[in-house]
Amino acid sequence: MVVVPLEALPDDGLPAAAAAEEDDVMVVDRVEALPDDGLLRRWPLWRQRPRFLSLESAIRTTVLSKEWLRLWKEDWGQKSRRYEIRARCAPSVEGLLKILEEERRLERLSVVVHTIMKSSHLREIIERSADRRVEQLHVELTNPNVVDKVRFHLPILSRVIALQHLSLRQIVVSKMRFTPQQRFNELSEICFHFVSIESYMLRNVITRCPNLRVLDLRSCFDLDAVAISPGGPKLSSLTIAGCKHLNKVNVVGVTSLRSVFYSGRFLSSFYLPRTSRRSSFTDLYICYDGPIIPMVFGKWAQDALPKLSNLSNLTICSNSLKIVPSLPDEERTTQLKWLGGFRRLKELQLLLFDIKTINVFDIYAFLQSFHFPNLTKLFLQLPRIREDVQEAVREDVLQSMSEGVPEYALDNLKVVRMMNFNRTRIEMHLVRFFLRKARNINSLQLVSLFHNAIPLGLAVQQGDIIQGALASGVIQESNSGAGTTQPCHSEVFIDF
Repeated sequence: MVVVPLEALPDDGLPAAAAAEEDDVMVVDRVEALPDDGLLRRWPLWRQRPRFLSLESAIRTTVLSKEWLRLWKEDWGQKSRRYEIRARCAPSVEGLLKILEEERRLERLSVVVHTIMKSSHLREIIERSADRRVEQLHVELTNPNVVDKVRFHLPILSRVIALQHLSLRQIVVSKMRFTPQQRFNELSEICFHFVSIESYMLRNVITRCPNLRVLDLRSCFDLDAVAISPGGPKLSSLTIAGCKHLNKVNVVGVTSLRSVFYSGRFLSSFYLPRTSRRSSFTDLYICYDGPIIPMVFGKWAQDALPKLSNLSNLTICSNSLKIVPSLPDEERTTQLKWLGGFRRLKELQLLLFDIKTINVFDIYAFLQSFHFPNLTKLFLQLPRIREDVQEAVREDVLQSMSEGVPEYALDNLKVVRMMNFNRTRIEMHLVRFFLRKARNINSLQLVSLFHNAIPLGLAVQQGDIIQGALASGVIQESNSGAGTTQPCHSEVFIDF
């Protein structure tokens, strides 16, 4: 599940595709063909979106009907407000409070403050939100002189009984205690970005959210642990990125998890739920910004990782890839067997911090150690920043390493995309490797690192396998990833 913060949407709340002109296309709107009473019966159900769909998914349903698209625009405009508070500009904080006092009903409220603000102002905004039955609330402070002085009192949010989506950015959460009666029964999504909140406060919030489905924590520097007890909310998506002081993640009892996204340093105390053959755990994103100790991998993998045989989408980084070849030969088969293989994996994304011979060796060792019978898409994210001194590359060594990958390993691979492609000898070798091994490939997309890159056809000799792929249209070159196939895990939490 991808979480779209309220502030990330266009002004009208609609994606460009939904707002595009449709003059050239004849659309048969079967929903509009329904009797009026049938349409009206279905519309209220669709508006109860937050409990069942992400905001992005809900917006996409507007392609089903022009009438739904019209109703969405009308509903969004009437019941959504976004305010940016700036010095010497209207509205002021006091002016905003007066505006909110006059509102009769709001579903979505976004407040971004660029100037001075008091904690009491925040509290009053929350109280106004409660009176207007706000369902989606975003609050952000951008003034660094204010962030450390203003405190956000989470317990007061219990007054906003309709709240379903809470997004806070650059906020310091106070250490106020909760009473037993203070709960968030409707809250299904929490997004805390650059929020200063201690672990026990986060735990107190989560235990009071029985319907929490999405938890998104990014750059929450005061967090040292994320732990959800068995019997807590039936969380389906967990994102943790850039929380530098974190030393423990324990969600082993949350068997409802479908997606986990983690980006940060390697944690030996990292426990995901045990899974069975019928598990719904389908998405895993793991990116470590430092090395993993091979000596502890075996026990860590058995304690931390679930069986991966049900995964549909996997993103791992080059630091993770180093584990496979670093294991002793006599232990490799036993330790990797625990993971259960990737029999249902359809999409694999590799995030490479460097592109050298050793990185290619790690990729081949990974492909050689597992079986990917259903893999159809593979994405390589290459680094934008490269070392000035290039290593001496021996093509015969690279070729010898690639021969260890079985012929059948990539039989069903249809699409490969290489981002930040720079035409180095290693990258050209990888292109040839995919053309040879992925016998059913129909699209190899090369997105150049530089906009003025020389066409690939001028960089290879006549008779090269690349020439044939260019002529047949299998290789597609571009200077932007916008028109290329997008990975399921399209958001990368680190800068390449």
